[in-house]
Amino acid sequence: MATIGRILVSRGYVTEEQLQTALEAQRGLPTPEALGDTLVNMGYLSQRDKWRCLAEQWGVDFVDLEAFPVDQEIVRSVSQEICRRYKALPISRPNGKFVVAMTDPNNIYAIDAFRLIVGADVEPVLAEEEDILGAISRFHADDRTSKGVRFTFRVGAAVGKVGA
Repeated sequence: MATIGRILVSRGYVTEEQLQTALEAQRGLPTPEALGDTLVNMGYLSQRDKWRCLAEQWGVDFVDLEAFPVDQEIVRSVSQEICRRYKALPISRPNGKFVVAMTDPNNIYAIDAFRLIVGADVEPVLAEEEDILGAISRFHADDRTSKGVRFTFRVGAAVGKVGA
């Protein structure tokens, strides 16, 4: 497996000099930071390009949810609650296999949960967390079952306990 640094340089996202500068900067950090995050923080790399390279390193596709034609029916096959819990969203179903956009396509627990819920094989793809959460909000906007818990409060019962 190629290192993220080699992938970034080979794809032309950063220069060898920028990579070396980031590696040097990492040595001076009080706590460890992923190389991609260091490059983003230094302004050498965009978040989206970082995710594209991580997808390549992990052997999965990267999906831009802003441009991808998401199948609303497929999205609704999994509740908003589950999608938010795993930061994942089913987006299409080519050839009977559910394609699930995830922030962590290596999360076997999420993959297994989706496989059980949809009753089919799952192909994880990488997407940015912000895009996934935005898509969940858009596609589940009228999902009444996942908007939260409604509380009923009896004023009389509460007043009787105040000052007691």
